[in-house]
Amino acid sequence: MKTQEVISKHPKTMLGKQSKNKRVEQITQIIVSVLLLLALFQKSLAHSFSLHLLIMLGFLVLAYFALLKHNKAQLLLFICLSVLFLPFKQLNLSLLNWKIVYVFTVGYLVVLQVFQSRITKK
Repeated sequence: MKTQEVISKHPKTMLGKQSKNKRVEQITQIIVSVLLLLALFQKSLAHSFSLHLLIMLGFLVLAYFALLKHNKAQLLLFICLSVLFLPFKQLNLSLLNWKIVYVFTVGYLVVLQVFQSRITKK
């Protein structure tokens, strides 16, 4: 009897945590996308420290969620993106090159969001 009680309680609690984690992950993806779009419209790299810090923290949160899902490819990608946006030791890229990086990263996050929403609807 005890094992049946544990089995019956376990999926319910895990389902609640998974849906909450999913919502937090989606909100984090949206926030990082908005921050990247804000960084895209900046005129100089002088104010990029705080934006890059917030973007880096967002990618670390997304890496944590990829770790929870056991998705090693996304985990590695989000860790690499957080290192790319590391504000303490920035890459010496021109403003145009940074804007290209912002566009590709926002594109990836939007495509990821669309495909994840389609998978969960099926």
